[in-house]
Amino acid sequence: MMELSQLEYYIVLCKHGSYTKASEELHVSQPAISAAIKKLADEFNDSLVIRKGGGFSLTPKGEVLLNGAIKVHDDINKLRQELDAYGMSEREVIRLALPFPLCPELLESQIPRFNAMHTDAALHLLQEGHRHIAAGLRSKNVDLGIVCKDFVDVDLGSKLYKKLEYCACFGPGHKLANEKCITPDMLKGETLIIPRIANSISGAILEYFSEYGIEPDIKYVDVFPADVWHNAKNGDGVAFMPIHSCEGYGVPLSPPLYSELYVVWLAKQPMTEHKQALIDFICEGQEEE
Repeated sequence: MMELSQLEYYIVLCKHGSYTKASEELHVSQPAISAAIKKLADEFNDSLVIRKGGGFSLTPKGEVLLNGAIKVHDDINKLRQELDAYGMSEREVIRLALPFPLCPELLESQIPRFNAMHTDAALHLLQEGHRHIAAGLRSKNVDLGIVCKDFVDVDLGSKLYKKLEYCACFGPGHKLANEKCITPDMLKGETLIIPRIANSISGAILEYFSEYGIEPDIKYVDVFPADVWHNAKNGDGVAFMPIHSCEGYGVPLSPPLYSELYVVWLAKQPMTEHKQALIDFICEGQEEE
C-alpha cells in the first residue's frame, strides 16, 4: 500500500531531478529513495521515471502521480496545521529530532507509549543528522534531540541514552565471514571503511585499535553512516555498524566496540515538566501503568 513517505521522497526527487540532491535534503540514503520509488512503480504496475545519464525524466503516469502527490502533500500539511492549532493552548508541543537508523526502538515502542500516557503533550518527530540536530537546538527550532558523543558540548545539556555495540561488517565471501567473533588482531591488514560524515563511531574505531597498538588502513567514503555497510558487502573492506543495522552481515567484536548516544537540549532554555518527563522516559525506559 502506498505510504506518505514514499510520496514525499518522490516529490523531492522530482524537484531536484537528482537522487544525490534528494538524499541530501531528506537526510536518507539514495538506496532508500530508490526503494521507495520502486515500490510506487510496482503498485501502479508501470515505471514512473526514466533514467537518462545523470538525471531522469518522468513517464506520463509519473507526471500524473507527481501532481497528485503534491496535492496530497499540501492537504496533509494543511490538516497538520489545523490539528496543531486545535487545542494548542492546552498541549505543549515538543519537537524531538532523531537520527532514526540509530534508535529504531524509540519509534517502535517507547514514543508510542509516551504519547499514549501524555495526551496533553504534542510530540513532533524530526529526522535529522547529528550536526543538524545540534544546530537546530541552538537556533531553537528543536527542543530535544539525540546525538552521538562528539556533538555534546557546554551549550547543550545532556543525559546518556544508550551505548551502541558495533560489529564488523563484510561481504559473505570474506575470509572472516564464518567467524563467531572478531578480535583486533584478526583485522590487521584489512581496509577499514569509515564514513566521512562526522559521527562518534569514527573516533571510537580509531581509539579502539589504538588501545591494542594497531594502526589500521582507513578508507573514508562519502556515504551516510547508515549505508557504509553496503561498501563492505560489496568487498571494499570492513565497516562497523550497530548490530541491529547490518542486515546479517556483521560479526561481534571481542572485546566489544561501543559508541554512545545522548539526549540533548539547549542548556539555557527553561526545562518544562513534559520535556523532563520525555528525557527520563527515553533514558530510563520508564513505563507508567
